[in-house]
Amino acid sequence: DKHNIVWANDIAKELFGPDLLGKKCYSSYHGYDKPCEPCVARKCFEDGKVHEHETVVTTRDGKQMIFWCVVSATAWHRDGRPKLVVELSRNITNRKQAEEALRKAHNELECRVEERTAELLKANKQLKREMEERNRTEEALQESEEKFRTFMETASDLMHMADKDGNFTYVNESTARTLGYSKEEMIGMHITQVLGKEDLEKLFKPKWEELITKGEIILETTWVAKDGKEIHGEIKVVAIYDSDGMYAGSRGVLRDVTERKQAIEEKMKVE
Repeated sequence: DKHNIVWANDIAKELFGPDLLGKKCYSSYHGYDKPCEPCVARKCFEDGKVHEHETVVTTRDGKQMIFWCVVSATAWHRDGRPKLVVELSRNITNRKQAEEALRKAHNELECRVEERTAELLKANKQLKREMEERNRTEEALQESEEKFRTFMETASDLMHMADKDGNFTYVNESTARTLGYSKEEMIGMHITQVLGKEDLEKLFKPKWEELITKGEIILETTWVAKDGKEIHGEIKVVAIYDSDGMYAGSRGVLRDVTERKQAIEEKMKVE
């Protein structure tokens, strides 16, 4: 309970130095001259319960990393008080970076201005770099993908993913519901099957090459539901590239403006 390190595995010694034993944990991991506030190890000594938290540590070469730490008692005094505690730490730096990048990409979709275009191109390049890192951070990115899909499933905007040929590989609940299909029906469906005839000729074919070469497109479009109802919207599509820089598919967000457009048309009729 004096914050002295009495055992450390090889990974800890590699990150924080081979001479950890006998040193204070707060000094070795954070560079502090006094215990952290709050200190989960201290809490474990006080109540004997398992405690966990997220923390930022500094390695011996000055690099900052984000850890998820779980602390539990492993030895006790005769009166039941914890004598030793063990802290298990998992590096979640890459996962946190991936989550932040995905949140940033979503927020930028709200801005339909020229400045946003430049920002999204930057975000797209960042996403390509993250895809190159994906093989080294597979487990962390799988967790982030699950959170991202949860966000997409609860979003009101129509969100989709498509492969390099334009076939849907994912649609969120809002997309399926608005278009009158089940999600199972839409998986494998080509995007042209939901486009209005006029948009298919005037927008889709010329914009397809622009998406592949420039990395993104922003346009007003009309989709057609299963029952023939037209869905008017503003869509943003971002290209996805593989580790070799080849086009591998796309992600898109359509904001339904049908009611707004109908209201404008009705107003024009009255005037």
